[in-house]
Amino acid sequence: MPHDISLESRISTEDLAVAIESAEAALRQRQQPDGHWVFELEADATIPAEYVLLEHYLDRIDPALQAKIGVYLRRIQGEHGGWPLYYGGDLNISANRKSVV
Repeated sequence: MPHDISLESRISTEDLAVAIESAEAALRQRQQPDGHWVFELEADATIPAEYVLLEHYLDRIDPALQAKIGVYLRRIQGEHGGWPLYYGGDLNISANRKSVV
């Protein structure tokens, strides 16, 4: 993206205000009575892949757990053949290199 394009030239102040208000309303609907939010915690493929690598490095790998992680990594593999850094994202070479189990 060129650096000479300002935010104002791409989105109006009114559109930005509407988007912020919409996001705020959506979050408020999900807020629990005591003020906290609950969302599923999910990481990209690099976290489980690095865990397997660490367990091998520490010489304490659990073959059954490694197999489950391998199944999970293959399940979240993108249609492009690799792994993204976020759900539905493009292949990321760093995530791809780490996630081959």
